Amino acid sequence: MSNVAKKDRERQNLEKVKSLYPKFPVGTIVADEEPDFLIVNGKTNCGIEIVHYVRGQDKGGSPIRWREELHNKIVAAAKTKYETQSNIPLCVHLHWLHHRELLGSDIDWTSDEHSLRCGDL
Repeated sequence: MSNVAKKDRERQNLEKVKSLYPKFPVGTIVADEEPDFLIVNGKTNCGIEIVHYVRGQDKGGSPIRWREELHNKIVAAAKTKYETQSNIPLCVHLHWLHHRELLGSDIDWTSDEHSLRCGDL
């Protein structure tokens, strides 16, 4: 996930919390890093760090997160392969079916398939 998309998602989460929590600090929300956001009101500043908690992690991390990262790698590889063939911009959404769990070794052939299908559009 790009930094811009991550920051947008964090802002959406923060705005949702703000709408649900009546004691949310009053002030201007300023995007930052470490913490993710500052709430500035002229008197005091409040820093907010957005943390995503995933249940079911073991020493190897979350299997769901691992799968998400694998999907991101496949999409990035397919995008790169497509862009070497064409300069026509596309917006493509993939829906993953889990009939067979993908492995890291599947990145090359699956990204080839996706880039070829996009090139046929």
